Amino acid sequence: METTDPGRALNLIMESEGWSQRNLGSELGLTQGWVSSVVTGRRDPGIKRFASIVGQVGWEVVIRPKRRIPVKRREFHEKVIKTASGAIAGKAAGMLGVSSEAGGPYAEPDYVLSLAQRAADLRDELGGVPIATKVISQSRSISAALPKGGKELRVSASEFSRQAAWTVYDAGRPDVALSLAGDALNLATYGPDTERQAAAHALLSDLYLQEGKPERAAYHAQEGLKLPDVSEGIRAALKAYLGWAFGQSTWAGSSKSRSQKFIDQARSQEQLSPLDQAWVHGVSGLVLHKVGENREAFMSFEDAVRITEPLPAAQYQANDLANAASVALACRDLDRAAELMGMLAYVAPLITSRWVDRKVSSVLSESARWVKVPDINLARERLMLAMPSVIEKRGQR
Repeated sequence: METTDPGRALNLIMESEGWSQRNLGSELGLTQGWVSSVVTGRRDPGIKRFASIVGQVGWEVVIRPKRRIPVKRREFHEKVIKTASGAIAGKAAGMLGVSSEAGGPYAEPDYVLSLAQRAADLRDELGGVPIATKVISQSRSISAALPKGGKELRVSASEFSRQAAWTVYDAGRPDVALSLAGDALNLATYGPDTERQAAAHALLSDLYLQEGKPERAAYHAQEGLKLPDVSEGIRAALKAYLGWAFGQSTWAGSSKSRSQKFIDQARSQEQLSPLDQAWVHGVSGLVLHKVGENREAFMSFEDAVRITEPLPAAQYQANDLANAASVALACRDLDRAAELMGMLAYVAPLITSRWVDRKVSSVLSESARWVKVPDINLARERLMLAMPSVIEKRGQR
């Protein structure tokens, strides 16, 4: 019996052994939900992990050459990295290279919204560093045009300020990011636009969590959830941030059960865009690890990476891979950590992000104690070769 599909492979195992999905999950040390998601094609377990899993019940994964030799993965990624790194500066300038003159197009709501979308797309694809200076300049021009505009311009400016805040935070300027996030909330409030208000609260919650201020993060998440007529995607993000805050904080009222409750609600939210789904799964992975649910945490990270793989969202992928590698190292799951670090070495060089650089640096620090483990040592070498700028910064400390 042979198959090229993991879901069909699990069905073959169940047919051969007379097992249900629950029985198979129990034999593999996994949940029935995990088995179901692979069988239905909603989850790709990855070849190395799948080989290890089915090996526990006496089956194996066999790799055979095809008649047409595929392009080697490493050569492909090296070509992509070389091409992308050479094009970053030109692409960012070309996409955002508009006049900084006050008024003019900056007084047009549709134009400001288009700038916000371009900034978001470029940040997700390239990172915040290449476009941060231009985005800040555009923010000043939009602010100068606000007295000439009305409600629609304020709402559009709120969205631009939100995207600008994330961009400059990714470029390593948290003070400017928090100021822009406050602008986003004020502009949406006086718009008024409840969807933009909720989005601004979600942004502030995220930034305060990154800065180690869970009480303030929880406040903004709760304020956002009070607003009416908010989309499912924003509500899911707010619940995820609230769960994250309750999982981090030592203040009165925080608890593992409340953290888990809001994370479960966020993960079950329907009608989310792919990027919203990926973000919720990534945050959920961090929180699940924090409360000791490491198997579920890994599944959340894997879902996040799987969702963003076909999208131009290298920043999301690098962030989730780095977080997952850190969790694997903390759990001493060194095989998985080495695999994740190897994947991170391919993705991280595609973007220029201070935040991702910091994540890579943390992974290298956390893995240093395992340098005598061959697979970890090899993964570290690949990561250091791919990210020489991170090594230089580490050496200057």
